[in-house]
Amino acid sequence: MKENKSKPAPAKSKIREFIEAILTALLIAAFIISFIVQAFKIPSGSMIPTLLVGDLILVNKFTYGVRLPVINQKITDGNPPQRGDVMVFRFPRDTSIDYIKRVVGVPGDEVAYINKRLTINGEPVPTDTLPDYFEEDATRYFKQFQEEQRMKRAVSKLNDHTIVCGYGTTGQAAVRELLLHGTRPDQIVVVDVDENALRATSGLEVVAIQADAAQESTLNAMAIQRAAHVLICTGRDDTAVLTALTVQALNPDCRIVAMCRQQENVKLLQRSGVHSIISPALAGGTLIAAATRQDHIVDTMKDLLSVGGAIRLDERVVRADEVGTSPRALKGITVLRVYRNDRAVDPARLDTLAQGDILVFVAPGNRT
Repeated sequence: MKENKSKPAPAKSKIREFIEAILTALLIAAFIISFIVQAFKIPSGSMIPTLLVGDLILVNKFTYGVRLPVINQKITDGNPPQRGDVMVFRFPRDTSIDYIKRVVGVPGDEVAYINKRLTINGEPVPTDTLPDYFEEDATRYFKQFQEEQRMKRAVSKLNDHTIVCGYGTTGQAAVRELLLHGTRPDQIVVVDVDENALRATSGLEVVAIQADAAQESTLNAMAIQRAAHVLICTGRDDTAVLTALTVQALNPDCRIVAMCRQQENVKLLQRSGVHSIISPALAGGTLIAAATRQDHIVDTMKDLLSVGGAIRLDERVVRADEVGTSPRALKGITVLRVYRNDRAVDPARLDTLAQGDILVFVAPGNRT
């Protein structure tokens, strides 16, 4: 009886494997370029300083709908273009040329540009003059203008946001902590009269406005009626009082936190509607005095107050499953104080927690 041995399949040649790999890569690349994302190089300086000559950008190809390649047939609608969008499109008179421009008008708008002035539906577009931009390759300055439409668009999305008045050392530290706590950058508004101070917000993606925070018009422009918190870090107690009074008048439900330079102005700030008052002089003096007695108190306090510390100080409302239990029995946290009906209670003297209690506690921090 003869043994039936099947012949092994011939191995693919290396050349064939190489060709198949190249074809697969080309198909994947064609799919990505046609439907997902495509790279473009900026050829001219028409959008300086937003986009510089030679910049490479990746363009989302399905935001405004998906089109079939070659026949250019649209198969999905996507999102309609909005004013302020940066869009890549083919020049109508020569479809081989790609244009990169910012959208200033949408269907139905009447757009005119006369004597270097842009109007939409007969209304001039308000602009803010910015410092001249020096383009190194062209060795000349370009005039900059910021259209208020982009700012209005950002403000229109604000809800339960935090307004930081004053962007000095304290304001910058406050924004940094807010971001570390998980607050979205587009829900933080920074306002300062100093243009140089606002330059420090570059790269943070927060909403920055150069204006006087004590002015009612400024607060209205920052959607104060929808704001959840206002942090007053102006460095002047008289400015803080005026700002707090204006905020209180426009949004009584907004929580106001203010920095107070002089201890004698604390009561004045309280009468102005400020909920929490921070005195850097008092806090700093207390820490300095404590540090003379015990070396590690300052480091511990820095850990408690910073999100990046080994331990953190926090507060929260008692959870449903914690009602009826002792504050000393809670796992993972050390309760320092319990607030019941806005009154502080020593947890050592409290047998059970009740619904609505607020816990102030110490817990492990984020440092590894």
